[in-house]
Amino acid sequence: MGGRHSHPSGQVAERRVTRKLDELPNCIWLVLVSMTGVGFGDLVPQSLLGRLVSAAAVLWGTLLAMLAVLAVLRGSELSKSESRVDKMLEQTRGRRQLKQSAAFYIQAAWSAYLERLQRSQLSLSSASLMGNEPLHADPKFCLSMRRFRSLRKTVANPDDDTQLIFKELLDSRTRIEGRLRDVEEKLDEMDAKFEHNIAAMNELLQKNLKYLKHVAS
Repeated sequence: MGGRHSHPSGQVAERRVTRKLDELPNCIWLVLVSMTGVGFGDLVPQSLLGRLVSAAAVLWGTLLAMLAVLAVLRGSELSKSESRVDKMLEQTRGRRQLKQSAAFYIQAAWSAYLERLQRSQLSLSSASLMGNEPLHADPKFCLSMRRFRSLRKTVANPDDDTQLIFKELLDSRTRIEGRLRDVEEKLDEMDAKFEHNIAAMNELLQKNLKYLKHVAS
């Protein structure tokens, strides 16, 4: 918004009803307040054109805020390779937790077995060492079993990214092995040509020596 000698249309429309907007600092303050969406209420446009300008400032400030948030989100977003590494680390942690849960599962089953074995030592019979009571009746065993099964369901899901990484590694290994075979074949071919050239040079040298001896005699 301009000074006293150069007034935009919004300021010209407002100066008749709001004398404060005749000054440039007040106009800048109104635009900033409108763009940030604060709206202190100290300066309020009265005319239709002034309100349209304030609405445009509000929309422009909202658009700038959205662009700033989008830039921050894109800057903090992981790349494709970083997300793959993060998933692999997460799977490693999940497998470690699964092993611990399996160990607790086995310990609970073994402790239940030992407890029933001690009970059965008093009476030597042909009954099973586990007794007639089912193992699932033990609360510790049942709890560890449920934890292990629920964790196994979450960890055992196939990961397409991990499979893709291993596929890329295998493809890279195949390409490298093929290139190494090509290099070895070329080296063998060069060795064969070199040996053939050495043999031809030796043969030529022998002929020259015989010719020199014949001339000298």
